[in-house]
Amino acid sequence: MSDFFNNHKDCIALIISIISLLISFYNFIYAYLNKKTKLRISINTHDFHETTHQFFITIENRSQLPVSISNIKLNKSYYCVLEPTCIRENIKYSGHDVISRNEIKTVSFPISLNPLESRSAYLEFRNVDNFDINHITFSLFTNRKYIKKVKITNFDGLTKK
Repeated sequence: MSDFFNNHKDCIALIISIISLLISFYNFIYAYLNKKTKLRISINTHDFHETTHQFFITIENRSQLPVSISNIKLNKSYYCVLEPTCIRENIKYSGHDVISRNEIKTVSFPISLNPLESRSAYLEFRNVDNFDINHITFSLFTNRKYIKKVKITNFDGLTKK
């Protein structure tokens, strides 16, 4: 048995080297695919009034790394309003007295998402001209990279205020 190993040292070393190379290549591909920034946006509702468009969206971080979104651009031209603005308010009255008041606001930037986390939020875009509802693309500015197009799902219509 020892004669076999002594006679085939080079072949055994070559086989071990090839196996090590294949395992390293597999680990590289696996890490690349899991660490890649993968985001998806679902449009739940869309409201508009003149040139102001408001979207209620769900953003999904489908990657294994946390991501922070610093801004969102609509159709390569219109930037999202960064400061929170009131979308609507729910007020409950008892006679003439206000019992409770709840404001629904747009999201505050930056939006931080942990790995495999999702978040729903309102976005507002102002001064939007020549808007085609059937061709919506969002571009995201993140701490990882600039994403030119994000896959948009679950969008089936619009409402007007």
